[in-house]
Amino acid sequence: MFRAIAAAAGIDWDTAVAMVCATAIKTRFAPCVPQCYGKTLVDMGFEKMKQPKKPDGVSKYTGAEFCRWLNQEYPDPQTDVRIVANIGVGHAVCIKRDATGKFKLHDIWNSALKCVGSYWIRK
Repeated sequence: MFRAIAAAAGIDWDTAVAMVCATAIKTRFAPCVPQCYGKTLVDMGFEKMKQPKKPDGVSKYTGAEFCRWLNQEYPDPQTDVRIVANIGVGHAVCIKRDATGKFKLHDIWNSALKCVGSYWIRK
């Protein structure tokens, strides 16, 4: 989660850790829970969004499907959109554009087939 926040916010890992831990001290939530790191993201200008659902209103997006949806929703590669998303169980990932201008999961392992939960977006 620290790595995802650092990548999405364009800050170094140490700064992300310090910011989330400062929030943990204030809120009394553990740094690894969304109530804590989510507040840090909101304080940084990210907006919390509910779990995205497919047009049927029930089915959930995988990480890869969500990136494809983002590419349709924000087609202009000059639009700087950064996301921290809960993905899978107990994991967060950064989603931002790659060098080609397409949205990509930035993670230390392949979470493309995991289900996207709630997320925080900064445009």
